[in-house]
Amino acid sequence: MDKKIILGIIQEEIERKGSVEIKVFGGSMNPVIKDKAVVLVRKAKNIKVGDIVCYKTGGWFLVHRVKAIDAEKDILTIEGDSRDCVRHKVKRSAILGVVKENIYNKLLRVPAELMKKAGKR
Repeated sequence: MDKKIILGIIQEEIERKGSVEIKVFGGSMNPVIKDKAVVLVRKAKNIKVGDIVCYKTGGWFLVHRVKAIDAEKDILTIEGDSRDCVRHKVKRSAILGVVKENIYNKLLRVPAELMKKAGKR
C-alpha cells in the first residue's frame, strides 16, 4: 500500500475516532517500543518533553520521543531512544498524535538507569 494512503488513513482514524492502533517497525525506540510492536496513538492535545509522538516527515510517519519544545517557533525536537537515531525538528502541525499505550508491552517510560545503559544522558 502506498505510504500516502497509509498516512491518510492514520490521520483520518485519529480525527474520526480519536485514536488509532499502528504497528511500529524498527528499533529506534528500543527498549520502550520494540520492532513490530502495536501502539495506540491518540489525538494530541498537550504535548510535553518526554512524550512519545507519532509525526509525519517526508511523506511518512515515525514514532519518536519529544526531546525539546521551542514554544516561540512552535518547533519540536524529536529523536528515537536508541543510540543511532536521527534527530528531527518538526512543526507542531506535523504531530499526528501521542503514543498512549504499547499494546503488548506496557512499558512507555524508561527508568533513568536503563537510559544510562543505552548510552543516553
